[in-house]
Amino acid sequence: MENKRVDNLKIIVFVIIFISVFLIGGISSFYLLSNQKEEILPIEDVANKKEESLTPIVNNKPYISAENQPAGDYVLVKEVKLIEPGWLVAYDGPIGEARHILGAQFLPAGEHRDIIIWLQRGTMAGDTYLVAIHDDDGYIFETEFGRHHFDYQADLPIKNSQGEFIFDTFKAEPLGSRG
Repeated sequence: MENKRVDNLKIIVFVIIFISVFLIGGISSFYLLSNQKEEILPIEDVANKKEESLTPIVNNKPYISAENQPAGDYVLVKEVKLIEPGWLVAYDGPIGEARHILGAQFLPAGEHRDIIIWLQRGTMAGDTYLVAIHDDDGYIFETEFGRHHFDYQADLPIKNSQGEFIFDTFKAEPLGSRG
C-alpha cells in the first residue's frame, strides 16, 4: 500500500512539473520551432558557418548532462550550466553524422536542473540522441507565447576552452524499462 502511495505521489509531482514547464517555456519554443524550415546539417557545419561567434569560454565552465530516458515527445536534460542566456538543442542521429534539430529550449544564464525540451518529432526507443548548448543571438521576437526565437543559423553551438562542442548524448529506452 505504501509503495502505491509513493508511486501516486511521483506521478502527481511529475504532472505538476510537466504542466509548469509547458506553460512557462514549452509553448513558446514549440510554436517558434514549428514555423521554421527543417534543414539537415552536421553540428560541425552549423558551427563553421559563423566561427567568429564561437568564442571559447575560458573562466567559467558551462556543461550539460542528460541520462538515458524513455522514448517520447520531450527530452529531459538533468543538469545544465549556462554562462550567458542560451539554448538547449536536441538532435537526432549518432555523432559524426548529419542530424535534425528536434527541439530547442531557451534558458537564462545560470544552473538549471530537470529541463524539458519539447520535440517536433519524438524519440524512438533504441536510438541515440544528442543535446547541445547553443548561444543566443539576442533576437527578441514578441509573440503571445514568449520573447525568444531560435534560429539554427544564428544561435550556434558553443565550444569550451579546448575548442570542443559542449554536448551530451543519451539513448532513448523503451517505455517502462526504467525502474
